[in-house]
Amino acid sequence: MIDHLTERPARADDAALLLMRFEGASAEAQLHVQRFAIHRRDLQGVRRARRFVRDWLCSVELAPMSEAAELLASEVVTNALVHGDSDVDIHVRRYPEHVRIEVRDSDPHLVLPVGPALANDEAEGGRGLIIVSAMASAWGNSPSGRGKTIWFELQTPKAPDMATVSNSSIS
Repeated sequence: MIDHLTERPARADDAALLLMRFEGASAEAQLHVQRFAIHRRDLQGVRRARRFVRDWLCSVELAPMSEAAELLASEVVTNALVHGDSDVDIHVRRYPEHVRIEVRDSDPHLVLPVGPALANDEAEGGRGLIIVSAMASAWGNSPSGRGKTIWFELQTPKAPDMATVSNSSIS
């Protein structure tokens, strides 16, 4: 752009302006990223979150992951509704090697699982994150605007190696 100016400025500094317009994600990308909102007082919110996760996993052909993903989503969404006392947003994303489920609420306090010394009958909460920690391939939480995001990842099942399938069918 600068090279095509008829009169070059005397300054050594060059400046350029780039304008872009985002026209949205492709249809394929939209399949791999979905969002679901739950109102803070929705008594069926956790059940609806499990159904959302299950339906999304089926839509991206990962139904075998549904049981684990629904359990973990249920634990994290319940924590957000009970302790965050706010509306909750769920974001699901599919990557080649894993799926990631994020749950956002308005509570700014980051969470930690209850340690083994406190995980007894007198502890009122925190066991859900122990389950998340045990089952997820990765998890964490981070500040997010006025609140936080708790996320977890599950590895996607590996497709069978075609050489292995061919050799086993020959035997």
